[in-house]
Amino acid sequence: LEEKVASKRRKNLERELDWVRQGAKGRQTKQKARLQNYDKLLNEDQKQLDENLEIYIPNGPRLGTNVIEAKNVAKAFGDKLLYDNFGIISTDYNAGKKEDGTFIYQFAALTDTHVTAMKSNANVVSVEPILQPVGEKTEHIVNGKIDSTNTIFPVNKDWNTDQYGPLYIPKKGDIVDVNKETLAQYINIIRRYEHNSLRVDSANGKFDVFINDQKTNKYEIKQNYYFMMGDNRNQSLDARFFGYVGEDHVIGRPIMIWANMNGMFEKAAPKKFIWNRFFTSINNDNPDKTSYGIYVLIALIGWIGYDIVKARKEKKKNKY
Repeated sequence: LEEKVASKRRKNLERELDWVRQGAKGRQTKQKARLQNYDKLLNEDQKQLDENLEIYIPNGPRLGTNVIEAKNVAKAFGDKLLYDNFGIISTDYNAGKKEDGTFIYQFAALTDTHVTAMKSNANVVSVEPILQPVGEKTEHIVNGKIDSTNTIFPVNKDWNTDQYGPLYIPKKGDIVDVNKETLAQYINIIRRYEHNSLRVDSANGKFDVFINDQKTNKYEIKQNYYFMMGDNRNQSLDARFFGYVGEDHVIGRPIMIWANMNGMFEKAAPKKFIWNRFFTSINNDNPDKTSYGIYVLIALIGWIGYDIVKARKEKKKNKY
């Protein structure tokens, strides 16, 4: 008799367990009562099995849908966390792990705001700047020759991207000295931008400069020049490498942002349009950017309207 009762209890328990495992959608009726019945059967079965033990621990209460909820938990600062919290994308840093489990991150550049926020993070041990020292030159040599594209400007200065200058920016009408020390600074202005011939006679320890076949140690600047700095100081191949840019090579002025797509080139950044930057002015320091959206919309409607009217007139003309 006891075996029949136990067998029946086990079958009922198995049937109820299958029902419980179906989830909320599979349990259509009498959920509360049936769950209570399942708990009762389970506890009775547990008591039956453990009646000879010295300690009996009953089954705990149901935990519902959430057991543990953890937010902002990570073994390391991943791409998404760094982007969400600091706006830093994956191409802006390198990461590594030490033997003691500490993660090391080397960022191409951080703002003061980034540094302050990271120092206040309980998981960050320290934040230290990495700067090239004074006198360490950024230089690239290819086949025994200086690659001026990737060597600091002027090429005869012991400067680098962190320790740069001072450098004078010439303007129209300036008369500059041309000698062994300054020639690397002004040679592109004289030859490329202002189209003069230039040669140097360095025989027998001399350093005689000839401009348009005239020996001289002075030169008058014919136009204004600019130092073009990139928008990311530590990741820009800018005038620190290619030098001055003549005014006649500045061929336009930005006045409006047509569109802005976030995450187009950044894997960690969410893919979305930043609508509040569409058709806005280039005034980056002003949070209240001027919007040209209404003017662009009017121009677009006008152009479409003109195109439709023109097409109708041509169609009517061809009809006859």
